[in-house]
Amino acid sequence: MSESDHLGAATRWGRRAVTHQRSGDHRAALQAFEQSLASLRRCDALRDVGIVLNNMAVSYRELGQREQAIQCHERALEIRRDLGDRDGMATSLHNLGVLHADIGAHEAAKQAFDKARRLRQILRDEAGVAATELRIGMLHEQQGDFKRAAACYVNAITLCEGQPDDTDNLAAALCNLGGLLIGQAPPARVMSLLERARSLLGASADTPAVSYVEYNLGLARIAQGDIEEGLAALATAQRIQERCGDLRHLSATLSAQAVVLARRGELASAETLLQQALEVQGRLEEHPARIHTLRLLGDCKAQQGQSEAAKRYFAEAEQLSMLVRLRTPVADAGVDVDVDITDGQRHAAAAGSRRSLQ
Repeated sequence: MSESDHLGAATRWGRRAVTHQRSGDHRAALQAFEQSLASLRRCDALRDVGIVLNNMAVSYRELGQREQAIQCHERALEIRRDLGDRDGMATSLHNLGVLHADIGAHEAAKQAFDKARRLRQILRDEAGVAATELRIGMLHEQQGDFKRAAACYVNAITLCEGQPDDTDNLAAALCNLGGLLIGQAPPARVMSLLERARSLLGASADTPAVSYVEYNLGLARIAQGDIEEGLAALATAQRIQERCGDLRHLSATLSAQAVVLARRGELASAETLLQQALEVQGRLEEHPARIHTLRLLGDCKAQQGQSEAAKRYFAEAEQLSMLVRLRTPVADAGVDVDVDITDGQRHAAAAGSRRSLQ
């Protein structure tokens, strides 16, 4: 086969992989990306190899395989440094920041985001700066610094409004700010932010971005006392997340519904949803969210008079909490998806400290 034949095969496999990603079939996406890489290596197309490695990392992350995702980004960063591809370096750094934040390596995440933002500012890439500013806001939120998070979201909104085509990041920043302000700002302002985010997504098909706006609309309505409308929005979010395979947000949606049902005394239904959430969190190794869910299950059992079962859940939660405290995240700050980690992934982590109904 000629070099052009190998490039053509790589392009076809790459398109097939992206189709699998969009449908939520990340294992099939990785298989197709591997085929694309094999073709690219036969024609020494290093720039395209970097793109495929970054996009493979998206699927690894969605499958909870964060170490593999980090390795892909680090390999891509090295290639891009050798090529002098500053735009690609900024992308790899941005996405490494996302992955470091995922595993709680906050300082490594901050360093990667700061480097990405600086490169994008040098390149006068305002849309890229907005995307990284959005992620820095999410990092602050993850650390419980809500004031700085809100400031970053406002900055991202301002930057996005100067980019008429950057509606996805604008919708994410509006949604994250609205979600952050639930119970803190006047309900009218919260709903205005969330409804604007939803309108920007327009007639979008069922996507993770739409589901997360629906999730926050559900929380906002519940906070206002409109329980039935809130539960309806959460049910819509759950349906979309299950259809898209968006497991990272599904567990929080299940937990939020469970809390409301438990408050209404529907303990058996609440327990079913919490068990589903626990299974998802175990698959994704989301230990803080799992600890929270175990404690909620303990509360459910205690309210039903099942004290021994409640004690077991509380004990499991405490054991996991101790293990998490003993772990020290290991993640090297280094390096950015040629799409910046995708769709609803721009939205603040649903299992974060202010995202789960208490």
